[in-house]
Amino acid sequence: MIKRLRITALVANTVEPGKPLLGQHGLSLYVEADDLTLLWDTGASGNVLMHNFKKMGLDPSDVDAVALSHGHYDHTGGLKRFLQQRGPLDVFAHPAALEKKYAGDPPNCRKIGIPFDRDELLRTGNFILRKEPTEIAGGVWTTGEILRVEEDEGNNPRMKLKRKGRYVTDEMLDDQALVIETAEGVVVLFGCAHAGVINTLSSIRDRIGRDRIIAVFGGLHLMGAEDDYLVRVADCLQTLEVKLMAIGHCTGFEATLFLSGSVPSEVFQLSAGQSYEI
Repeated sequence: MIKRLRITALVANTVEPGKPLLGQHGLSLYVEADDLTLLWDTGASGNVLMHNFKKMGLDPSDVDAVALSHGHYDHTGGLKRFLQQRGPLDVFAHPAALEKKYAGDPPNCRKIGIPFDRDELLRTGNFILRKEPTEIAGGVWTTGEILRVEEDEGNNPRMKLKRKGRYVTDEMLDDQALVIETAEGVVVLFGCAHAGVINTLSSIRDRIGRDRIIAVFGGLHLMGAEDDYLVRVADCLQTLEVKLMAIGHCTGFEATLFLSGSVPSEVFQLSAGQSYEI
């Protein structure tokens, strides 16, 4: 059980006004949970990540571990530069996060996976690749693969893998969330929620046997979502009694505004430079 939790947005699409930081399409959260300091994703580039580290007065050497939400470039692009500067440490991810990933309609698909050579990357850190829930420290764990109860969630035929020279749909099995159990309740960090917001939160609730999730951070992949799905997401968040949402990246401004008016909780547009204490 975590007694002291502070979450700081290192990289996000937007920047807190007045802060000398860089923004980019990407996400990285700096998590301080009691004695553990964790980096949740690394943004899209090492230059932006390390610039923001310096400007925010944070020291990469204080980071104990990295956890990756999934294997897309905008969440992993800063990883190599960070590991080179920090030195080797544990990196928690799903095995499929290291696969080559693409987006688009064949044959015109573009690369969107981790932008580094797999073998070279594996030499820079201690990669802990697991499909199942994995404890990083007491009260802090990754969900591993998410059970797809809501079958219409997370299905994007434009996400691709290559199998024997042919493009096939990427089911995004590597998508996972970070769970932090505090005295106040459960806090969930998303990367992009490719497995679906409802699927992910329901999976966490069923695993821990608690119906209350007090806070949600990160990207919810709701940009362009249909109204009926937004209503279902809002109903799920309300049922779980979520009191704080700091969301951005792939969530979309329209979806953020919808949730802020539909869920009785504090809703913030997540921007680099923001910190939240729970």
